[in-house]
Amino acid sequence: MSDSERELIGKLLNALADAPKVPEKMKWVKDIADPSTDLIKSLTQCFVSSLDDPKFCNSIIKALRLLYDTIPEIVLPQLESNKEFPNALTEYLIQIDKNDQEGDAYILLINLFEKCAFSEYSSKEFKKSMFDSLAIIQDEHIFESIVRLILTISSQESCGTIIHYCCNH
Repeated sequence: MSDSERELIGKLLNALADAPKVPEKMKWVKDIADPSTDLIKSLTQCFVSSLDDPKFCNSIIKALRLLYDTIPEIVLPQLESNKEFPNALTEYLIQIDKNDQEGDAYILLINLFEKCAFSEYSSKEFKKSMFDSLAIIQDEHIFESIVRLILTISSQESCGTIIHYCCNH
């Protein structure tokens, strides 16, 4: 990614994180996240094409999470519409060193997967990655999100891959 794209993501993060939740902020966030602006689409496409750059991916995940937390009803449908994004998130969680990952990726995943089936994205590597992450996650909300993902996948699968990882972890 170019330096200007990194700078823009940084400015977006600062604006989202530093602004108090006031009506002006809500209007601004709704305006910039409106589907007609393609902000969410652009962020997800940048994420999908930047898996080899963990720091940049982390910035995108943080921005998406802040946007989602502010206006989930506008952001979630746009995240769902990018069919490559859930797969890219799972690949990120498999490939990126656990200590370098942004835990918000799990929170975005659980919110995405509450509305669709996991089977398409839940490879053995992804399941193992979730269990491995539990050992280092410090944030209680992220830990709970991972456990919810594990339980949801377990309830949807017919074979016992999750049970196998539970027994061997």
